[in-house]
Amino acid sequence: MNIQSNKVFVSAFRSIQSEHLNRLNHAEARNVLIRGGFNFKVVEGVYKGVKELSFVLFADNVDTHTMNMTEALNIARRFGQESILEVHNDGAAELHYLDNGYRVERIGRFRGASEQDAVNRDAYTRDPVSGAYFVVE
Repeated sequence: MNIQSNKVFVSAFRSIQSEHLNRLNHAEARNVLIRGGFNFKVVEGVYKGVKELSFVLFADNVDTHTMNMTEALNIARRFGQESILEVHNDGAAELHYLDNGYRVERIGRFRGASEQDAVNRDAYTRDPVSGAYFVVE
């Protein structure tokens, strides 16, 4: 995963739903991204200690990043997500909360991590292709 690109992370998984429904929602969101021509990859994530599949949308310019943010927010709302993660090309990470209104919270810097470091946290991302782990701190 290119650390230097703008990224937006969103998931259609919810901890209160069955694995089957989560997989169906994930497939639906994936189809939306494919039809929209978005540059994305499926990653494995943990959020608040719960494993989920997520999408990371990549952008190398402001216009594409703006479109990615809009689509990620649409997907998040459609599937009842609490938040999405935005990572700027300098590594600055922000959670965009959708519950109880809309607010943005800076949460630190996105960086690579060892497996041991990542799995001891309640939130991390794993790229299933490279096996690399990422955290925000």
